[in-house]
Amino acid sequence: MGDFVGSNSQAQRIFEALGGASAITDALLSIMTTYVTLMGAALGLQLAMRLRAQEREVGDVLFVAGPSRVRWMSCHVLVAIVASCVAVLLGGLVMGVVGRVVGADIDISQLMVATLAQLPAVGVFVAVAVLGFGLAPRLGAWLGWGLFGVAAILLFVELLDVPDWVFGISPLAHVPHAMVDDADPESLVTLSAIAVAAIGVGLAAFRRRDLSIGA
Repeated sequence: MGDFVGSNSQAQRIFEALGGASAITDALLSIMTTYVTLMGAALGLQLAMRLRAQEREVGDVLFVAGPSRVRWMSCHVLVAIVASCVAVLLGGLVMGVVGRVVGADIDISQLMVATLAQLPAVGVFVAVAVLGFGLAPRLGAWLGWGLFGVAAILLFVELLDVPDWVFGISPLAHVPHAMVDDADPESLVTLSAIAVAAIGVGLAAFRRRDLSIGA
């Protein structure tokens, strides 16, 4: 690309207007980080929904002389959140390493910090599914994947004239664009608090509701 830009004056002007190689690289990393975050959220949702499968298959047999409901559910939630967050961080690291290998000017440490700022959004995706499962067995999948679908669709309509409150539905709207925007600590703390609260309500609700076996 550098040879082409250097030999083409019109391309060079466009390149400079876009902010040069560094700005373009950051924009591409921002887009890729968003998709990595979505994939991490999908992993977390898939793991969280194992709760429904186990409840349907074994039901109350699982809790006879076994773990309490809250402990059992907490273990699943912890695995889902940790696995999804690790996947996102590994995705960011791989992007940075591959970019450096192919010659891109990428600050890997900065990229990892930017990737870290995406994790509260991942937590909210999982937490919404956990909340739904705690209230009703099938509600977890509906809420979790429903929110995921809305967030994915909004990524493709970002340039359209859509009201801000619609974009605000997606957890991704409240985390910074990696490598482009500065992190807003208040938004990240708010997302984290929402995730913790949703998980807490989900655990409390599951403790009290009837088990759904074979349904």
